[in-house]
Amino acid sequence: EKGRLPGHFVASFEKSDAMPKLVKIDAGLKSNVVPGKAKAVVAGVEDAVLNETAAAVTKETEVTFTFTGCEEGVLITAEGEGAHASTPEEGKNALTALLELLCMLPFAACSTTDAVEKLHRMFPSGDHQAEALGINLEDELSGKLTMNFSVLELNEDGLDGIFDSRIPICGTTENVLNVVKERMEEDGITLLNETQNPPHHVPADSPLVQTLLACYEEYTGQKGECLAI
Repeated sequence: EKGRLPGHFVASFEKSDAMPKLVKIDAGLKSNVVPGKAKAVVAGVEDAVLNETAAAVTKETEVTFTFTGCEEGVLITAEGEGAHASTPEEGKNALTALLELLCMLPFAACSTTDAVEKLHRMFPSGDHQAEALGINLEDELSGKLTMNFSVLELNEDGLDGIFDSRIPICGTTENVLNVVKERMEEDGITLLNETQNPPHHVPADSPLVQTLLACYEEYTGQKGECLAI
């Protein structure tokens, strides 16, 4: 079984009245689910700019966007496709697509604008193996590391986010957790995790596995084989 890092990270920043601006983001439900829907509120951005930007991002990510007027400005709703975090490539992550759209909008320079750009660099749309974070590990027994940016709440005071990474046998605290923590610290974001769940591997020639195979062969009359999934 792969190891797991259900990463939880936070950051605080100062409010700004600069316009146009991002007011807030609300995305995701659970750490182990690819978010099929994500929402943001923006202020001071023209409708034509929103529509043009959305069309470009939809073409690239297949995530669609709708816009609704609200008290604070315009509510953006991104709709993708959910999946299990262990197979993020089977979904269409609405959160990472939303970040891509927000990074293309003409926001004024401020803390929220800066935070969105940093998160987009760390979790670009389609980066299911966490290449941007520098932890794209792989081995023959358990396959590739996977990454799912699952949950994000962001407002003018700060952000609170969760990701879910499934880690192959070659993954360790040194080459996964510590790498992510250092990468986030460079951008003023704090990863709260101090440990990660280690992978579990039983060799094919172990007495346990050989006993199980022998029982299978005796019962079915078929040759038993070890599989890694």
